[in-house]
Amino acid sequence: MKSSSNKKNIITNLRRFMGEKLFGNLISSYTNQMVSFLKSTDKIIDLGAGTGVYTQLLKRKGFNVQPVDIKDYSYYSDIGMCLYDGKHLPFKNNEFDVCLLRSVLHHSSHPEVVLKEAVRVSKKLIIHENVITNIFQRYYTYLIDCIMNKELIEPHTNKTDREWLLLFKKLNLDLLNVIDEKAFLFLQNKTYILKKYEK
Repeated sequence: MKSSSNKKNIITNLRRFMGEKLFGNLISSYTNQMVSFLKSTDKIIDLGAGTGVYTQLLKRKGFNVQPVDIKDYSYYSDIGMCLYDGKHLPFKNNEFDVCLLRSVLHHSSHPEVVLKEAVRVSKKLIIHENVITNIFQRYYTYLIDCIMNKELIEPHTNKTDREWLLLFKKLNLDLLNVIDEKAFLFLQNKTYILKKYEK
């Protein structure tokens, strides 16, 4: 049992080292981009927090962040990861000022279910996605995604920009801003800043 735990810790520390050394500057840049849309008083949910790198950096900057995921993949034992069933978040309506969904929705078999819960518990959303523009770029996106996550990730439910916009409209979300970025030659990334539609 102890040997198994030690092996898990070694693997986690190795992945953390690789992630921080190989992608540290990129992660820091993405974090600073998110910060530009946050207030210091915001209560934030990092939904699909994964390794916890964004939660960790935001906490270091003084933000109040609650990381949430379906499994504890975190590199950091002290960030307070909250686990949920992938369908129902254990929080009240509008409990958070902002929900972060950073490269999360396309890893879900039912992204609309995840997004509906994110909308329920938060007033504003910052969503980053690798959008699809053609068949070649779709498979290229899958490849880069697997490399970035350092494992074979399924499913890949990536959408086109138009498909995401239609889903946001369906869920009564106002689009406040969009940031377009290219990465790793052919990746097309978009960061959507949204809030609930005010009637």
